[in-house]
Amino acid sequence: MEAKTQVHHLFPVCCLPDWEMGREFIENCKHGVISYTVVRIVSTFVAFVTELSGHYNEGNFDFKSAWSYIVVVTNFSQMWALYCLVLFYKATHKELQPIKPFGKFLCIKMVVFATFWQAALIGILVKAGVISGEKTWDFYKVEDVSTGIQNFCICVEMFIAAVAHYYVFSHTPFVDPDAPSYPCWASFRSMFDMSDVRQDMTDHVRVVGRSVKDTVLRTMPRRMNQNERIRLLDNPSTVQPVINEVHDQTNANLTDDNETSETNQRIIIE
Repeated sequence: MEAKTQVHHLFPVCCLPDWEMGREFIENCKHGVISYTVVRIVSTFVAFVTELSGHYNEGNFDFKSAWSYIVVVTNFSQMWALYCLVLFYKATHKELQPIKPFGKFLCIKMVVFATFWQAALIGILVKAGVISGEKTWDFYKVEDVSTGIQNFCICVEMFIAAVAHYYVFSHTPFVDPDAPSYPCWASFRSMFDMSDVRQDMTDHVRVVGRSVKDTVLRTMPRRMNQNERIRLLDNPSTVQPVINEVHDQTNANLTDDNETSETNQRIIIE
């Protein structure tokens, strides 16, 4: 990776400094993608709490509900994660070509991201009045209509995605007739092993925490010096003794230097 040509940032973040090819580039792409996982967990917890308290209001894009803010935050996180994936693909597309990553990328990300953007678009249409509750049953509100449309679309889309997954993520390249067979339970246990995801998230939280800690430590001495200067200026009675002390110390240093110079001259003359 270090020997590769430098990959520059794309529009609209082309003003950011380039990530040095090698470990820095891989780590930034990795943590940019994993950041969405952390944001999604936090936003799901917030959605659960606000739903219980009656402030979630899914499908109501009026910025008086928690759903509106969760959509905005999650959308930015998704866009950054997608950007990091595209940047990584741009740098390694030749090495990844044998596994045909583009179809896999579309199948996974369309399921995760397109369904979310679809929900946001339906919410905007509800806010604009395109989707209304006037032509529905009396016991349905417009939010119920938007949620029902989203759920129906997901049911249809997941069937199409399942068929696409069968062909894009084919099992045939991994079939080895000479390999020993494993019990069915062992295969299921391997499928549900989340240790790698847990390790990646732990590393991401550690990196973010270290970055925040370094930023705080860099700014603390500067603030302390500013506070000390402010305290001295706010209390004039303490300024003059400090000035006198510095003046006396300076005079003492000059006297010592003069005595040393005279002694050296005597030694040279003798």
